[in-house]
Order: sequence, then C-alpha cells, then structure tokens
Amino acid sequence: GIQHVHAARHTGVKGMDGSQHLQRLFRVGDGRADERGFIRPARPQRLRPLLVGDVSGKGVPAALFMTVSRTLIKNAVMHRPDPVAALEEGNAQILPENEMCMFVTIFCAMYEVDKGRLTYSSAGHPAPLLRRADGTVEPIPVSGGMAVGVFDQMGLTKGEINLEPGDTILVFTDGLDEAVNAKDEQFGLQRAKDWLGLERGPL
Repeated sequence: GIQHVHAARHTGVKGMDGSQHLQRLFRVGDGRADERGFIRPARPQRLRPLLVGDVSGKGVPAALFMTVSRTLIKNAVMHRPDPVAALEEGNAQILPENEMCMFVTIFCAMYEVDKGRLTYSSAGHPAPLLRRADGTVEPIPVSGGMAVGVFDQMGLTKGEINLEPGDTILVFTDGLDEAVNAKDEQFGLQRAKDWLGLERGPL
C-alpha cells in the first residue's frame, strides 16, 4: 500500500513554522523505513533540536533498527546541545548491538531561538537545501561524516548558518532526488532546487 502524509507541525518557536512530508511507496515488509521531524521538549527551551534520518535495508529489521536509533539519538540530543556530541553518543550506544550491520544517515541540528542560528552536523546524510527570502537556493555546506552504526570514529564536523525571516530549509532523504518517473529518469537535485526556488511562502 501507499502511505502519503503532508502535515504542518508547530515548532513551538514564535515566528517559525515547520512541515513534514512522508510518502512511502511500499508496506513495511517491502520498503525503506525512515523517521524525521522536530523534537518538541517538554518545556520551552532556547535550543530546538531537528533530526532527519534514513535507515539502510528494508522490511521489519529496518523499521526496528530505525525505532531503536531514533530513541537513542533523540535521548542524546535532549541533553547534549552539540550535534556532533549527540550523534557520537548515539553511535556509541548503537554500534555494539548492531548485529545486523545496518546503518542510518542522520542530519542533526540545533536551532538557537534567540539568535536565529542553526548549528548542525551530518552523519552521511544529503546536504539540505536553503532557500533565502529572495528566492536564491543553495545547499547547506556539510562535510562528509560517517553514518551512524558503521565505525567508532565518525569523522563528523559542525557547521553553522544564520536564518533570517523568510528563509526556508528543506531537509530530505535520497528518496527525493533519486525518485524515478515512468521513463526511469531520476528527479535529481537540480529539479529539487528549481522547485524550491519557485515556491513562495511556507512549504
């Protein structure tokens, strides 16, 4: 079956909107499982975490691995404001129990509400796209880091960008740019950038 969800999400931050789009083409027994979205703390905080992940493999094992990974990484970011430290802590907990040799790519970010600053790190995840208020679109600079669940040393780096009113970030999995049409043509990153540049207002 096909599951299609496109829902607005309240980020809990004044002046900041969020949304998520989830389209699964197969049942859990046949397709890839992924998790994404803002994490809402129990009480208002200066930092707001954002996680988007994509697990390797298919079927029930992939779904279970993502569930465990999501829980561990989510717990890590709740007490570690540094994205690199949070990803490394999650990796250290996942790696010893990873008997299926699976992995998950993750984009982990912390948004500083009072400064409008986004601090982030990527564990093997595609670089998000940033659309500025004037319509220009560019990838967020990320350095190659290893996915969670592979090696002890992940080689993660931290980046920072400032967000201004009207800016939009599109964080996605490879299911976007690697989607194919009836002619077996990939959607591609350039089409994603062109579409994002044409959009006006919140997505």
